[in-house]
Amino acid sequence: MEIKCIDSDQAPLDLLLLADPSRESIASYLHNSVVFLVTIESKPVAVSAVVIEGKVAEIKNIAVATEHQHRGIGKKLIEHIKSFARKSQLDIIKVGTGNSSLQQLSFYQKSGFRIKGVITDYFEHYRPEIYENGIRCIDMILLEHKIISNE
Repeated sequence: MEIKCIDSDQAPLDLLLLADPSRESIASYLHNSVVFLVTIESKPVAVSAVVIEGKVAEIKNIAVATEHQHRGIGKKLIEHIKSFARKSQLDIIKVGTGNSSLQQLSFYQKSGFRIKGVITDYFEHYRPEIYENGIRCIDMILLEHKIISNE
């Protein structure tokens, strides 16, 4: 497995769409992002798009191919992003996920993120409507991880 930084125009759209079904949303942040690609035997299996503003990194998109989930790839990608943030002398990593994304909420909290807020009705305009775990995705849950230099 290899994790490398790539140009945003090389980011695999099929993987990005797993985490964000809105092409318009992806287009709004992708070209301002630091993009990390995870490959196994040269095949893309995971991707993340991270936007840097001041001392804050915001994970705008992180996705692992369905057939490669539950193998620790997402955890390694998060650790890579944390390492990048430390080396870049950033203070905080932010991420937002849907209220219905129970697996992702668990994943981020196990990775050291803490819930910091909610943006109500964030996904209200998404069509088709998003349903996960029998729950309509309407609100965005905001999480943060504070960077500690000796992590």
